[in-house]
Amino acid sequence: MKILSHILLIFSILLILIGVYFDLIAQNQSLQDKFYGAGSLLFFFVTIPIFLISRRNSKSWEKYRWNPEEFKRQQDSK
Repeated sequence: MKILSHILLIFSILLILIGVYFDLIAQNQSLQDKFYGAGSLLFFFVTIPIFLISRRNSKSWEKYRWNPEEFKRQQDSK
């Protein structure tokens, strides 16, 4: 999953850089917008969620879970 997120990150940055190329050198407005849009959509809607899911699965969330007994014990000790 980590390798997939890195590959998608590189690919989305590459798409944005191709859009910059069409903006600066080729002066092709329609291709520029398509590459900017595809790179941005890939980054925000595919790459970031895959990265966040892979990071979430590697952590233990037990200490953040609500436990009424633990809460009551902490309140009684004050």
